[in-house]
Amino acid sequence: MRNYQTKLIADIRKSAASHRSIVAVLGCGGGKSVIQAEIARLATSKGNRVLFLVHRLELCEQIRRTFEGQGVDMKLCTVGMVQTISRRLSSQSQECEHDIPDFHIQKESGTTAARPAVRKPAKGRRDGDKEKPALIITDEAHHSTATTYRRIYDYFPDALRLGFTATPIRLNHGGLGEVYEDLIESVSTRWLIDHGFLADYKYYSVELADTSKLRTRAGEFKADDVAKLMNNKVIYGSTVEQWEKLAKGKKTICYCAGVAASKATAEAFRAAGHTAYSLDGKTPQEERDSVMERFRSGEITILCNADLFGEGLDVPDCECTVLLRPTQSLTLYIQQAMRSMRYMPGKTAIIIDHVGNCYRHGLPDDPREWSLEPKRRQENIVKIRECRECFAVYPPTLSKCPYCGAEAEHEKRTVNRKTVDVDLKEIRRQEKIRNTRLQDAEFETWEDIVEFQKAKRYKFAWCLHTAIKYGIAYPPKYNYMVRRFL
Repeated sequence: MRNYQTKLIADIRKSAASHRSIVAVLGCGGGKSVIQAEIARLATSKGNRVLFLVHRLELCEQIRRTFEGQGVDMKLCTVGMVQTISRRLSSQSQECEHDIPDFHIQKESGTTAARPAVRKPAKGRRDGDKEKPALIITDEAHHSTATTYRRIYDYFPDALRLGFTATPIRLNHGGLGEVYEDLIESVSTRWLIDHGFLADYKYYSVELADTSKLRTRAGEFKADDVAKLMNNKVIYGSTVEQWEKLAKGKKTICYCAGVAASKATAEAFRAAGHTAYSLDGKTPQEERDSVMERFRSGEITILCNADLFGEGLDVPDCECTVLLRPTQSLTLYIQQAMRSMRYMPGKTAIIIDHVGNCYRHGLPDDPREWSLEPKRRQENIVKIRECRECFAVYPPTLSKCPYCGAEAEHEKRTVNRKTVDVDLKEIRRQEKIRNTRLQDAEFETWEDIVEFQKAKRYKFAWCLHTAIKYGIAYPPKYNYMVRRFL
């Protein structure tokens, strides 16, 4: 155990004396699973049951191995998917409210899953307390406000709830105060880098697509809009070109906007002579394991995927991440951008952002203030500087690029001066037109007529009358109006 991990456990135990639900904040790569295992070991060593919740099936086996390696009594600890456990508890409640769930691990089709079985309370055992978890640990606790999690929490109201996350905030900027009473912060991402627990990084932003017109739904960019925008041969080819300039030969994970884009990106890399593979949620587990092993051995250099290698995945030998999926989620951005920052001696991670995520969320190690309260939305608060020579992104406090040494350009104010000037000119022109008499107006184009009509607030038919009067061509799409009304 590292000193900061031991301190976080001590802070959690101190908080547990007065709170029944606590969320702990530690950045990606800080060793949350090691801390969780130690807490589970302490609990099971005293005969207490532990329920550990994950939201992705592939994490179950990874967590179980960590727990077993640190001496957790797995007879008293269940590692299971929240969706499975929530569904089972719901069905049990409907069958018989007095049945007590006895959680245990069963292996099924090569995976580990929680299979709560129904067991009647033994004679003399009041309420089946010995079968209930005394502690519920939630991994990636920013998901905790979802209905499936709350169903579990409500089913075991007496259990101590402990959540872990790097970003204690929901996609819609909501806080986690609905689920947790106390928030405990550990060391920052920059501290982990400075003390050799995370690899430092170089961040490059070479935007390949204009994301400004993407629509949003439930706080996130619409998936079909994103897929359509990023499904472009030019983008695939430019991605390969920039990677060859900035990270050629480095083990790389590309986060794409969809399965089709992932496959096309991998094909573009292969066409350029690089070993690349695309994985998605439908890839068979055996094939996925084989590809990951070949990636670790260096046989495969580039892995392309659509949200497959995200939360909880530990790939320490990844050296570069390529961001090809724009997102409004700070959590998703941090998880993906930092995937290449797991520590290895002498490694400097490369992050290539083709969709401008850093301009929405800042740099991975930017200081952030966390709270259980909802976060107020603010625009244009991200302050970073981009080098026009090498496309590196770095803090605005530096006077020159730390990567190539180019002098920093003085940034203009956030407000677009050109836009302001245009708006002012338009306003003044509208005022001038409103003060102009019709007999003094001069029309040379259809646009002149429409502009005058809008300023005077005439009916649209006036535009067609005037165009015919002055012999000015109007758009053919209005022919039906001319035939009908004139």
